[in-house]
Amino acid sequence: MHYKAISILLFFSLFVCGNTLFAQQKDSLRDVLKKTSLFPDKNKKDSVHILQDSFSKKQIVTEVDTIAQNAKKPKRDTFFLFKKQHTPKGATLRSLILPGWGQAYNHEYWKVPLAVAAVGIPLYLYFDNTAEYHHAQAAYHAVYLSLPSGQYAGATGEGPDFSHIEKKFVDVYNQYQSYYPGDDGKLRFLSSIQSYRNSFRQYRDYSILFTVLLWGLQVADATVFGHLREFDVSPDISMKVSPAYFQYTKVPGVTLTFNWKSGK
Repeated sequence: MHYKAISILLFFSLFVCGNTLFAQQKDSLRDVLKKTSLFPDKNKKDSVHILQDSFSKKQIVTEVDTIAQNAKKPKRDTFFLFKKQHTPKGATLRSLILPGWGQAYNHEYWKVPLAVAAVGIPLYLYFDNTAEYHHAQAAYHAVYLSLPSGQYAGATGEGPDFSHIEKKFVDVYNQYQSYYPGDDGKLRFLSSIQSYRNSFRQYRDYSILFTVLLWGLQVADATVFGHLREFDVSPDISMKVSPAYFQYTKVPGVTLTFNWKSGK
């Protein structure tokens, strides 16, 4: 009887301990499974959604801020895009490309023909003087080749070829030949035509100089008045002239009073 009670008590103890160990093992196994994707944690899932929502909101806010900052940035004015925003740089670049364009950009339309004429006239004179120089050079070269070959380097002694020479030079050559026949008339013609040619070469150089100077002048005008266009010349800036009497020198005079008022 005593052994039977002990065996029952031992069996009961083993049973209780086994259940306890099995329960602990089951709980630990459940914890492990919770960490896997088979048993996702609802709280963790909600937290992931919260993070995703907050990330989306932050991204939207960041994009909105970026768009707002880009909208606040002033648009740069370039000469090849017709921007409505006026800048002195835009006037400078336009006048550099085309005379009078900078003045039109500053809305000073009455200066446009002046700027075009200031650059166009010396530019036209440059091409005209250059053409006249080449005509005179061709006439000089044709007559020089007709000189005796033994006396002048490069001369052939053949008659001058006036097929590509202007008629006015041919007429002058015939006049010299009528008064001074032979080589004497040719040498006199060459001396005269050489002076004529050199004069037009000098005129051509002057034309280049005046073209550059006047082009730069109209660029400076467009730049200066491009800055002055943004200068405040409202009635807040005024000058008052009033008579005065100077006690120290005891002579009458005039005083000038300048007022700068805030526009706020």
